[in-house]
Amino acid sequence: MDLVLHDLASRPRREILKLLAAEILAEQRACCSTHDARSCVFAERLRLRPTTVPSHIRPLPRAGLATAHPGR
Repeated sequence: MDLVLHDLASRPRREILKLLAAEILAEQRACCSTHDARSCVFAERLRLRPTTVPSHIRPLPRAGLATAHPGR
């Protein structure tokens, strides 16, 4: 429970979860290389630096808020 609350306290993480839930990413996979496509969409939509996106995504599976799919 602590991990969930901690991760939900981050505005970028909440926004990433909203994007995942809305399946907005399905139509926008070509903004960067295939490996970085989702990070690129998140960075663009949330006005984050692309290098910061992984640090916001990484904790979500650990807290049970998302499922990790390496290589996707």
